[in-house]
Amino acid sequence: MQDPKVSIVILVHNALFCVIRTLNSLRKTRGVIYETVVVDNDSRLITKIVLLLYFVMKRINRLLFVGENTLFSKGNNLGSRISSEDSTHILLLNSDVRINRPDWLSVLLKHHERGAISFGIAGGNDFLGVQSGEEFPKRADGFCFLIDRHVYLTYQLDEHYQHWWSLPELQARLLKAGLRVKAIRDYDDWITHFGGKSGKVRQRVNTPSKETVGSWFDGSGADIIDRV
Repeated sequence: MQDPKVSIVILVHNALFCVIRTLNSLRKTRGVIYETVVVDNDSRLITKIVLLLYFVMKRINRLLFVGENTLFSKGNNLGSRISSEDSTHILLLNSDVRINRPDWLSVLLKHHERGAISFGIAGGNDFLGVQSGEEFPKRADGFCFLIDRHVYLTYQLDEHYQHWWSLPELQARLLKAGLRVKAIRDYDDWITHFGGKSGKVRQRVNTPSKETVGSWFDGSGADIIDRV
């Protein structure tokens, strides 16, 4: 069996100090072979210069500059396509995180089954205006999302939903195909997600209704791992 190799795909749109913190903390990672793939979504010049310096220093293995802000879906799809062909997994990682422990990636791989796994949970009660007591599909969060590379390349993110809604839609398709989707609830020891710090998005994006999202899952949802 092939040893895991993970292509870590990071989208960048300005937020330079967050990006630097994320890239520097990735160096703590131990026990897993990985590469860092960065897609720059038309950042300001100073951010591009810093990314080039990290590329020259081999802190970034693959670097793609895009002349527009491709947002979450298209940007991650582009990053996945330039990842190494010998990678076994793709990890979608926000640029506003900090790695806290060297074994963070090993933990994800240990609990992964064919499909996807994340740190963090999205969904539940009182989501998108759902009344208290009604359960909305529980899903894997998107700031640190691990998926088999061949599965990702087969399904891809739906670029109609340019931002985070493409990830729930992908999870629903994985579940319908008989693949596993898992989410680890208690993750603070391994990684910190600062949230909302990875760059301002000004474009208007397509947003599904809560009924549409519910129909995607049709009563299914991610398997929740409370503690690891």
